Amino acid sequence: MKKITTFFLAIILVACTTENSEFEKKEFVEVYSKNGNGQIDDLHTGLEMTSYFVARVLLRHTDARSQAVNSRNNMIIDLTNLLDVNNPIQTFRIAFDYEIQDYYSELGGPDTVGPPGTGGGVIPRVGIIDEPTSFSFSSSFEFTEFIDENCLELFVPITLNLRLIGSTVHIVPHPLNEGVLSDGYKLWQNPFLVNPGNNEGEFFAFDGSNVVIDPVSNLLPNFIVVRPVRNTNCLYNYVPVADFTTFFQID
Repeated sequence: MKKITTFFLAIILVACTTENSEFEKKEFVEVYSKNGNGQIDDLHTGLEMTSYFVARVLLRHTDARSQAVNSRNNMIIDLTNLLDVNNPIQTFRIAFDYEIQDYYSELGGPDTVGPPGTGGGVIPRVGIIDEPTSFSFSSSFEFTEFIDENCLELFVPITLNLRLIGSTVHIVPHPLNEGVLSDGYKLWQNPFLVNPGNNEGEFFAFDGSNVVIDPVSNLLPNFIVVRPVRNTNCLYNYVPVADFTTFFQID
């Protein structure tokens, strides 16, 4: 009887040890995802995805583009305000949400992209050369949560000059460090596509220490930086950047 009791106690001890181990593992993963590099990585992925969606809105939605252009003040477009559900003008927010839904294949149709990281990965949209592949946001709901929980703005040093066809947007996410390098998106309207609402694009490497933004010579036209904003709602204490606005400044 004593041997049987000892045997069952050993089983219970092993089970509890395994359960505690799994709990600690889960707790570690959760903590990592919310602090340190994990949290920075998620924020940077969100900025990348936001950059892509903003570029598509500006190229594909005339009224939303006008709202954004008209809201520019001192080289800044308050993106959080544009996407606020309480904003009396919902044009940009609706267009932005449409692009999110389109990307995650929730609208259907021939001009859609499948959810990243499922099946064969991204389903190429006609005319697209490069698109973001996000594994941090598995659904449009998760990405919308990112937008709701963060404070973002667009730094637009030169007035945007966009047309329905033939325009190009250069947009880069803040690198979330004190450096001058960032990988961004270059998206443009292709007048040779049957549907002028489509656009083509590619990734491009941005070096803030060696770049000229000149609307006259058309170097990096419609250049935009997507960056976080520190305020009482968004502290970003985990990001090792003293001032987000110092990444690429223009006199």
